[in-house]
Amino acid sequence: MPSLRNRLGTATRNLLKAAFAREGRMYSARLTGAAISRVADTFASDPDGSRQLLSKVFSPDRFDKYGHIEVPSIAGSIATLAAIDPDFAVSLYKEIFSKTVTSQKVTPLVEGSIISLHSNMAQDYEIARIHLLQYYPILLEDNFERGVRAAILAVEGYAALQNAPRQESSSANEDDSFLNDVLDGLLSEVVITPPRGIVDWEPDIEESPQPILKERETSWSCVVGETTLHFSEDQSYGWAWDPNYVHHEGALAILQRLVDWFGSCSADQAKAAVHIIFAENQIALVWSRLFMVAANRPDVFSDLLWPIVTNEHVIQSLDMGKDAIDAIAAFYPMRTDAECRTFEQQALQFDFSYFSIPDEMRAAQLSKLFQAIGSDHLVTNEARDYLASLNEAEVAPNNRPIIVTGGPSQMPEHWWLSQQNIDVKSPENEAILTHSKKVQAALGWQGVQPPSKVDDIDGAFAILRELESAMDASHAAGVPDEVLRVPADVDFATLNWPHLML
Repeated sequence: MPSLRNRLGTATRNLLKAAFAREGRMYSARLTGAAISRVADTFASDPDGSRQLLSKVFSPDRFDKYGHIEVPSIAGSIATLAAIDPDFAVSLYKEIFSKTVTSQKVTPLVEGSIISLHSNMAQDYEIARIHLLQYYPILLEDNFERGVRAAILAVEGYAALQNAPRQESSSANEDDSFLNDVLDGLLSEVVITPPRGIVDWEPDIEESPQPILKERETSWSCVVGETTLHFSEDQSYGWAWDPNYVHHEGALAILQRLVDWFGSCSADQAKAAVHIIFAENQIALVWSRLFMVAANRPDVFSDLLWPIVTNEHVIQSLDMGKDAIDAIAAFYPMRTDAECRTFEQQALQFDFSYFSIPDEMRAAQLSKLFQAIGSDHLVTNEARDYLASLNEAEVAPNNRPIIVTGGPSQMPEHWWLSQQNIDVKSPENEAILTHSKKVQAALGWQGVQPPSKVDDIDGAFAILRELESAMDASHAAGVPDEVLRVPADVDFATLNWPHLML
């Protein structure tokens, strides 16, 4: 006689089948969500049947209609599923991060007679990703092999979503010039107008000159020992340009947790994890983050990764090249002279003919590479001589293709007047502006703030009356009202400052 748990499992699966059968107005989100959770709870009663049934939520027709409801219900049971069918649980990272819901259609969150809260379909779906992210550290700690696979699958799915528009664009172009259009979108400049005289945060977006690739495979394989490794460039140099940015959600947050783990795990665990990446990864972003970690732990990764980071295609990749060069420089002291000599000779023969500006790219790439290694560590005269032969314009630091920097920056004095095409250096304008500045200094202004205390009240009023007379004279001389607002602000702010009120 079937056990009570098996009978319960059969009942919950039948309930979910019935819930799936309801369509349109008959569909019940609460019923379906509850049934999915119960099937997960009784998964062990029939793993194959339960897996097959739960996987239906990812079928295209069903996902388009109900993915925002049903997928979060499965993701919420990730801990239960991982304990019974860990491979199925890991596969959810690919399924959930490779799909998305973009609809902003309003959905009920809390319905009440006093207050109602609402969400939308896209936000509802994000809950599924949050469930997987929250469980990921537990998965990684319990079984790091599965944790590595889950991260690879999550990033693979996310990269596919990121590159879908680019793939559509590339089908209409014979070359890779569409990459430049992507960068233009990423680097579109936003002009921020700060308050007058206030120190502002001034963003500075730099894009290294990216030549057009004529013809080159963006996916390739190479054999290392007895293992065939696969690589696929994913334009992550654009959409994941900053490895130090702390992500709090999504596939990049999962990858960041894996990177942190790689930085602190044992050498044996790290090497085992690398072999999983060798066997199962092709996404450039995962490779580049591995190279980044390796540069900080060369004693652990040097032997495993030396044949990969020195690969010509890897070094020339926009996605992986920067981190590969950093790893090479870190590995160099651990490699034999023969290995370094062979690599330097090969590097000098790298092919740049598929770039639109091959000579400039050759100089930039070899400059980055040989500078990172350092002239003192280069073993061939040819490499040292090449580095020494580069002029200042040809020397390129090993930066990422896209760099976004910023910091506090004092806006130029009276910049808002210059933007209105007012000549602040004309005699009349400069005279009243200079007078205003002297009044501020006399009253003890700090920056744009009026003084907190004035000891000589009568003297302060005399200075302000003199300023008002200068303003009247300037107005009579035709000084624009925009300019006169500067001394007027000083006069008004000082007289109305709380500490000066009598």
